[in-house]
Amino acid sequence: NSTVINQLSNYSISNSIGTPIALTYDTASLQCVYLTLGTALLDETSYTITFSNLGDCAGNPASPTTGQFTFYIVKQYDVVINEIMCDPDPPVALPNEEYLELHNTTPYPIQLDGWKITIGTTTRLLPPFILLPDTFVVLTTISSVPLYTSLNVLGVTSFQALTNTSASITIRTPQGLAVHSLTYDDGWYQNTAKAAGGWSLEMIDPQNPCAGMSNWRAS
Repeated sequence: NSTVINQLSNYSISNSIGTPIALTYDTASLQCVYLTLGTALLDETSYTITFSNLGDCAGNPASPTTGQFTFYIVKQYDVVINEIMCDPDPPVALPNEEYLELHNTTPYPIQLDGWKITIGTTTRLLPPFILLPDTFVVLTTISSVPLYTSLNVLGVTSFQALTNTSASITIRTPQGLAVHSLTYDDGWYQNTAKAAGGWSLEMIDPQNPCAGMSNWRAS
């Protein structure tokens, strides 16, 4: 009930963070509680949060009563634009659809909810998705999502904006940090036949994201 949810002493975080100084919660569902802490969390640090006296509306106690999380502040180049399919026609063993692939280069999971991707002058929001460490996710149009199987894939509204010859692309956090930005052109294929369509551009070394053309080839 709301009395139990509102009790600050029912919540505690390890590493000397302690109990929150304030909280709010979703009054409609009583499922989401937002804690305000009196001590700042430390970057790249793991914590345990403990819940006491909480349960469901039928009185069943919460289980588990602890949870683990790592606080991590995203930095530039933590997520990079790893692959660009700007000219899928004529198709070569892939759907005839544009896509981008993002790569999490860190050892931490990163929530992409609210991130912005700008292609040229068009900016779109990314939906909720936790990109796990050293993994990839494909961004494409919502209608194209079923065409990509056995992959992490996100549908983005009005995604089609990748021109065949050149475009600038930037990904930003909800706070406005430009995590990775580039401007590709069709010389990056370094292969005349593949530049004619059906092949993506792919980054060679994700730890060298600012190298430009020398770090990209036709996939």
